[in-house]
Amino acid sequence: MKDGWTTYRFRFIRATWGIAIDMRARAVEAATDGSSGVRQIGLHIYLDVTKAGLTDIDRDELARGLSMVAEQVEDATERRDVLIEVASLTYPLTEYQPEGVAATAAGWAVEYFGLDEPSLNITFNHEENRYVFKW
Repeated sequence: MKDGWTTYRFRFIRATWGIAIDMRARAVEAATDGSSGVRQIGLHIYLDVTKAGLTDIDRDELARGLSMVAEQVEDATERRDVLIEVASLTYPLTEYQPEGVAATAAGWAVEYFGLDEPSLNITFNHEENRYVFKW
């Protein structure tokens, strides 16, 4: 596990546009009292986004992305209680899809905790004019 705040940059650019999301976060060993804004992700993993001022959709997608790697995080931290604090999530609106936030959260955890990357296939659906994420 790294120490302190880190920024993870998710980029998936194809042809003329793509997805670009940056997430600044850290993980600290801490028990949580279930205070407002803290969400339990796994048995020992908690997410705090109170400093980031996020939309409901972005909060849900962060939780979804972290839940995809929660078991690996718990193994890496020897099942100690870990609070993941998100300071910011930034993106240009022209290069954003909510599913990209989940991929960003999972990618941040992979980098921060030294995990194996989850299987992720991203394709473009021309009919819907959006990227499709398959985990």
